[in-house]
Amino acid sequence: MRKSRFWLAVAIILCLFVFTRAVLNLGLTPFFDWDTYKYLGAADSLWAGQGWPPIFTSGKVDGKPMAVIGGLLHIMPGYVGFILLTWMISGGITITGICVLQSVLCLIAYSLAAYWVGRTLGRTVGLLVLAVLTLSPTTAFLEHMVMPGGLATACVMVSMALAGTASPRDEPPGRYLPGAGLAGLGMAIAILLRTSSTAYVPLPALLVLWRPGRWRATALWLGLYTLTTVLPLVPWALHNHNQHGIFALSASTGRNLYFSAAWGNTIDRAAMLRLYGIERPSNPRDTFMITRRELMSLLAGGLTMVEADAELRRRALEAYRGHGLLALLQQRHLVLFDLFDLGDTIPGRRSLRGGREWYFSSPHYSSGPRQHIERTLGYVASKALVEGMERDQTRTRIAESFVSRWVTLATLEGIPLLVGFLVSVAILLLRGREQWPFIIGFAAPPLAFLAMYTFFGAPTYRYQFQLHPFMQVTILLAICTVFAHARTAQSRSRPVNEGSGRVADESRASSPGPR
Repeated sequence: MRKSRFWLAVAIILCLFVFTRAVLNLGLTPFFDWDTYKYLGAADSLWAGQGWPPIFTSGKVDGKPMAVIGGLLHIMPGYVGFILLTWMISGGITITGICVLQSVLCLIAYSLAAYWVGRTLGRTVGLLVLAVLTLSPTTAFLEHMVMPGGLATACVMVSMALAGTASPRDEPPGRYLPGAGLAGLGMAIAILLRTSSTAYVPLPALLVLWRPGRWRATALWLGLYTLTTVLPLVPWALHNHNQHGIFALSASTGRNLYFSAAWGNTIDRAAMLRLYGIERPSNPRDTFMITRRELMSLLAGGLTMVEADAELRRRALEAYRGHGLLALLQQRHLVLFDLFDLGDTIPGRRSLRGGREWYFSSPHYSSGPRQHIERTLGYVASKALVEGMERDQTRTRIAESFVSRWVTLATLEGIPLLVGFLVSVAILLLRGREQWPFIIGFAAPPLAFLAMYTFFGAPTYRYQFQLHPFMQVTILLAICTVFAHARTAQSRSRPVNEGSGRVADESRASSPGPR
């Protein structure tokens, strides 16, 4: 592709990105999850100079422990810091500004990923990667959610791209060392946004080890990457040590494990309901109540959150051991595939295509959910935050119509996305060693997340959405690989056929006629 055409294509993609994000972020209300108020409340408290709220410190409201599944020693501070950064840049409390800055930072991550692919597979493929990442509706909605998933995905993508481009084998120390440092910093930020990002920590190192340079240069890269990943995490571990006597980023493994076990019915939900005196058929939504009641009972019995989490972990593991292997695999299989078969029966489990009205209305963006979370977590939103939410609540017909058409035409999600992703991984594996860096960079993050999610997660829209950028690029790379293979095979066969044709013609022309 000529340079002029290349830069024209880049300009068109960027213009489309700006247009779609302007329509989405300025024409529709930012999308709120229940957990959004945990981050906003902490940022609001710090912005007002009142320090961290109870969910980050004592974990108590009116002297009683708050029994919140995703609460104390679970929620991370990274997204709170990002919200504060947004408000510092804008000069005041804004909600729409959070989404806009998320889109800008995600664009930088997408561009780095496209640059990495383009350096290896050519400008055209790099352009296609940029187009897929910027114009996918589900990726855009990930940026539109006031939740840390989009930024965490972007940070992981930056770390992968830096590990792929700033390799100690191909670059001088002046380039690969800053790349190693920034890759580690990106991974640390991703962990501070979501602890599940720890599943991705080994992947940039694997990228470098796949094509190592001199052993000293490779060791230096790995050492600097490790250092810059670990150091930014130490202050929060110290915070937890001072508050709770545990030098760790979080202590929520037990809650997550128990919740997932109950969702998959490894822990018998119907039996738990009968234990509470509730006689009715059980469904996965009861998991929230069951886990909360069990946690509340343990905390009321005098256990600390660390001890209660450890007890829930023990109970969940005991339930896992009590099932046969086949039954356990079936239960975990259902949890895994339930993530991609999102229906409308349970709030928070809707596909974008089928539940667009729910996304457009942002039902949790209202005073009712906000006040409920305030009572639960023991804080009161400031007047400035309430006014900022009211000011940024909007829904225009033009924006809704455009986004609805965009979702209809360009959304790939659910089971088709999962099947396409798995087939694409198989294609890339069959193509040999040259595709392994991109398997590590784009296919491995969703696979690592899904392996962890199967035992520690439950189906929600945002869990699937944050995998979409990696999965969609994997599918694109597989398609490009198939086309490149077909073109190569065609170009190899053409000269042979043409040559054999010419030889046949010459032999006929030089052969003597009939005698």
